[in-house]
Amino acid sequence: MIALTLLACGGGDRHPSVVEDLRILSIVADPPEAAPGESVDITVLVADPKLRGSEVLIWTCGMYEGECAESLMPFADWPVITTLEVPLRERELAGFYSRFAEQAQVTRTVPEDTEQIFEYLNPIPVALYALACEPGLCPIIEDVRAAQLEGFADSDLLERLSDPSLWMYKLPMDGVSLAGQQLVISSSLPELRNENPIFEARFPEAFEPILRVPAGGALEVAFFTDDPNAEKVYGYAYTTIGVFEERRVKEEDNGIRNWLQVTGVGEGRLYMVFEDRDGGSAIWTQQIEVY
Repeated sequence: MIALTLLACGGGDRHPSVVEDLRILSIVADPPEAAPGESVDITVLVADPKLRGSEVLIWTCGMYEGECAESLMPFADWPVITTLEVPLRERELAGFYSRFAEQAQVTRTVPEDTEQIFEYLNPIPVALYALACEPGLCPIIEDVRAAQLEGFADSDLLERLSDPSLWMYKLPMDGVSLAGQQLVISSSLPELRNENPIFEARFPEAFEPILRVPAGGALEVAFFTDDPNAEKVYGYAYTTIGVFEERRVKEEDNGIRNWLQVTGVGEGRLYMVFEDRDGGSAIWTQQIEVY
């Protein structure tokens, strides 16, 4: 199964754990493996350290004869556009990070007739895509919005949704992030399907509404981790303030530990994305204040 792949995001020489621009950090499908007729909750975790807000386009693509099979369904029921707004008053209030919506969510039901494909392909891989853009930067979002109002998408738009590589190189490097994940449709028994990893914060500060760390200090973050399918769990750390010692940490003895180093004062947010290397994922995030 394909893990999260960042197809477009800002570059630079900064440490890979540091997030300075709009960025999709994870796409979580719950469950990551589903059967026909079951619902799947899709969550897109978006970091927006500049607090400019974003529009998030979410769509699935099960390839069939060179195009997304979803193109056969009513277009208004396929892609979803979610707006993550940051009101001006929120930017001016202390603690705004704790209230700012950073997750775009949508629920999709696997069509019952998908099981007809099992005779030829089982399991069935379905691509999940998410595109987060500062308002006005991504023409395809406006094209999708217009097509949904008309109730019809032309062949050019359908082709672009089927293959983001056709247009991703045209996107700006700043204020835009495109990511992909994979969902599996299968006929496996429920107890044999892949599930998302589980975790629990195991450091005292995690139980406070806001993590508080003195400038020049360090914070150890520790988590209990487990995977229902006995896969090894990896933790990917991100922050909008300070820097993590490691961006990627492998689970050891059902635990993941990392250190955050901070210098100047300010507010920010920490993120930990847990992946089981088999398509399952989970996310943790919390506000931090450096004083």
